[in-house]
Amino acid sequence: MASVTTLSASRGSLSASKRLTTVCTHWPPSPACGFTILRHTWATLALAAGLHPKVVQERLGHTSINTTMDVYSHAMPGMQSQAAEQVSAMIFGGGA
Repeated sequence: MASVTTLSASRGSLSASKRLTTVCTHWPPSPACGFTILRHTWATLALAAGLHPKVVQERLGHTSINTTMDVYSHAMPGMQSQAAEQVSAMIFGGGA
């Protein structure tokens, strides 16, 4: 069984769906961290799927959107380019 340390250390190199598969394959880890891993995986997958960050913040119970975005912004790597493309399309019509 993989340790929680191994799962945490490999987090940066795995996609969210592969992390979920890894977590579920080695379930349950120590009881103290099981819920935290599932919570983090859910939030990461939700943001990667395009769920609005405010909804994720509310579901997690964070008092501030800043907390959510500080922790989970890695799940939205194309956020800046997507915003630029959308505004460009609004200004210039169609593609950039």
